[in-house]
Amino acid sequence: MLSWIVTEQPNLIAGSQVLKGTQVSIVVSGGPVLRAVPNLIGRNEDDTLVQLAAVQLVGQRNDDVFSSEIAFGLVASQDPPPGQQMPRDGVVAYSLSKGVEQVPLPAIIGLTLNDAQKALGDAGIGVATISGRSTSRVRAVTLDGVTLKVGDPVPKGSAVNLVFP
Repeated sequence: MLSWIVTEQPNLIAGSQVLKGTQVSIVVSGGPVLRAVPNLIGRNEDDTLVQLAAVQLVGQRNDDVFSSEIAFGLVASQDPPPGQQMPRDGVVAYSLSKGVEQVPLPAIIGLTLNDAQKALGDAGIGVATISGRSTSRVRAVTLDGVTLKVGDPVPKGSAVNLVFP
């Protein structure tokens, strides 16, 4: 109950008594006004916190996550999702993107095509092109025109070019 009204006695305070049969009107709250969670995906952290504060919600940063779709440093996930209704000061958890996961190039120089493909596949790397005599052994590995060395970071899920003599 938020308040009450007794028309015949407007100055009543809590604990006052009224005559039996007096009409008392009671005002009851419907609860706090809910607000929609904004879409935070793709926003930087400062903008995320401003957007949440604008609708009186609180941000909670979770661990950063790898994302092949969201650039480094931008919100990659949120919970609850956009549009969900929450009370004032509700907590919206979010994670920032670490960008595309990088994996080290395995030691495939000198391997046969089959062995190189297996090692690359185990690392989450594919083969885009094969040049030279693939019955020989791998002489070089390139990605986007750059020759790679063992251990160089390669975007997980990408495909490299194998060069044979």
